[in-house]
Amino acid sequence: MPRTRRTHHRFSPSVFTALRPALRRDAEVPHAPFAAPPKLRRALEGISATLTSSPRTSPPRLRRALGGIPLKAIAVLIASCACFCASVFFYLAFTGACANASTFVLRGAGIAQSEAQAICEQAASTCDSYSLVFWPQMDGSASRNEADTGNPVYTRLTTAKLDKDGFPITADTLLSTLSIECDQLEYGLLSLASFLALLAYPLAFGVFASIRCRRFRTRETMPVPLTLFGFTVPALVAVAATATFASSLPEFGRYLPSVWSDFSAWASAAEAASDSVALIASTAKGATDLRLLFPWICSVALAAGSTVLAAGAMRGCARWDSGGAAHARKDG
Repeated sequence: MPRTRRTHHRFSPSVFTALRPALRRDAEVPHAPFAAPPKLRRALEGISATLTSSPRTSPPRLRRALGGIPLKAIAVLIASCACFCASVFFYLAFTGACANASTFVLRGAGIAQSEAQAICEQAASTCDSYSLVFWPQMDGSASRNEADTGNPVYTRLTTAKLDKDGFPITADTLLSTLSIECDQLEYGLLSLASFLALLAYPLAFGVFASIRCRRFRTRETMPVPLTLFGFTVPALVAVAATATFASSLPEFGRYLPSVWSDFSAWASAAEAASDSVALIASTAKGATDLRLLFPWICSVALAAGSTVLAAGAMRGCARWDSGGAAHARKDG
């Protein structure tokens, strides 16, 4: 097989010297394998300029939208939601503690241990038997009446909320069956007060949304979907408030008159409620009472605080919304 002879081409330095300027010009020319359409190139350049520009050189609408966000109002709104959730937690704790029991305060100076034991035996022997628990006013500690004798004097009585037939046990029930004169501590009124305090929080948001949607209902040039939305929001708020109130009637209906058109019945109900609250406030508080009333106090305080914070947040959002609408009309 014949051998192939390799040939070597030698270039003189003068050849490289002559080609060097051309190679340099070719290296400096940018090679663009793909050229974007003019519209797409202008859109990309606009997006890049918007992202890289400083706030001073950004478009006025974008600068106002980013700079006018009510961060303080949003922070206050988050704080109000946290307070509302904590208030709901304490409300459930309070209602759960007094859901299945009724507490009564014995009239007079109280009864001795022997009398309490006889009453318990009498209650167990009746056909409508129900459990009774007597306890001293100060949770077992000696009071002034028992300081000399050393025998406990019972001033409180706790029973189940319902008897075996499902009827509520009241002060009249104890008087007719066991001849015990006592007054009932209506902790249900405290539950009603905390429930109304909690209801004020979502109701405030509903009223605020209804007011802000008023412009959708009053402007003649507003599109039909937005006009319907403006009428739908207050209607939903009214339906939700009515449904919530109706769902609470089985629990709190006993504190309301049966005939709502009877104003004298409302006056009597208000007087009975004030007397019950005065009795709870005037009764001496022991450790058991404090453990029961502490969740209620926390619930009412947090509910009121959440409503106040929500009002401040809504005021800030309303100012921001009004300012944005004014700028939009000015730019338009």
